Amino acid sequence: MLAIASAPPATAGTPAVALLGELLRPDKSVTGDSPSPETAWAVQLDFPFSEHWTLVTDGGMGSQLSSRGFGAVEKVELDSGFRYYPRGAAGYSGLFVQATAGWMRLKLEGRPRAVDRPFASVGVGQRIALDHRWAVQWEARAEGTGVDRDDPVRERIVEPSARLGLSWSFGSAPDADGDGVADHRDACPATREGAIVDASGCPRDTDRDGVPDGLDICTGTPVGVPVDESGCSALRDSDGDGVPDGVDACPGTERGTRVDARGCETDEPLARAIPQLPLQDIVFRYKSVELTDDAIAALDRLAATLQEWPEVTIDLAGSADGARRAPEDEVLALRRAQSVRAYLIAQGVPAAQLRARGRGDDEKPAPGPRVEVRAISP
Repeated sequence: MLAIASAPPATAGTPAVALLGELLRPDKSVTGDSPSPETAWAVQLDFPFSEHWTLVTDGGMGSQLSSRGFGAVEKVELDSGFRYYPRGAAGYSGLFVQATAGWMRLKLEGRPRAVDRPFASVGVGQRIALDHRWAVQWEARAEGTGVDRDDPVRERIVEPSARLGLSWSFGSAPDADGDGVADHRDACPATREGAIVDASGCPRDTDRDGVPDGLDICTGTPVGVPVDESGCSALRDSDGDGVPDGVDACPGTERGTRVDARGCETDEPLARAIPQLPLQDIVFRYKSVELTDDAIAALDRLAATLQEWPEVTIDLAGSADGARRAPEDEVLALRRAQSVRAYLIAQGVPAAQLRARGRGDDEKPAPGPRVEVRAISP
């Protein structure tokens, strides 16, 4: 996936609804001595209003059995408060702390009068994003009331609980840098506006000059050449032969003349070709022979340039994933080189220009799973 970073949107998240199952320890003032854990459920609405803060409204129901003569006790509660995400992404993903206040009603079996009390709760939790809308949510919280000597329970009610459930966001996930990759999976959350990014949210840099694609005006800069903020060579090239003045051995070359790496005119095809060909190693994933998106982009550039150099042969030397040379590694190295050769042929490069091989025993192992691309004499 490729995307272009645009101006950042608002940093607050979007409203969400959660359905949570709850396991709580009832207060013995209601259930009697040695209360056993009870289950309940809750529905929660979140309304983020900044990067860190969310307004939370919570409603829950449950039932308990009392040994104090209250029989079956039905509990209904409604509370509201605030949730704080220390690392941002309010209302979408991350660890949080929260505090709420509300009203609790206990309906006691056989008692005409219900117990109504205000209560407060504190807790911690986390939302773990599954995609741009769904998240798993857990909470650990404790709630407590005051003392009311006029109702049947009379004592203070304190109940710790744990919750687990699913949350669904009404809108897309926050994307602080506007690059199209949600914050919770953006490995580069501060991408510059206009940069082209990959699936992880990090800028692509095809020519590896430090200036991201999309902001790079000169996308074919040779590796190692210093560039300015626009991605173009920061070194002066007075004669326009592609070789900077600082390393140009022939600074007065007539424009249009083909030169070698020293900037001097030459008739030798290989010497003329090397400065012009976008040669770079093709890197593979572990144990894979499939071309990555970056590899395909590099080979497309090479194929387009090779059309102008039919007299140059390209050596494709494949390597396995490590330094050892077991039989299966030799097969993998050759298959990688053949994969690169087949792609270039499909792009119109004559097969006679391409030589695919695995690296020999007398060669130093290449650093990692790749195919080295080199121009050689026919």
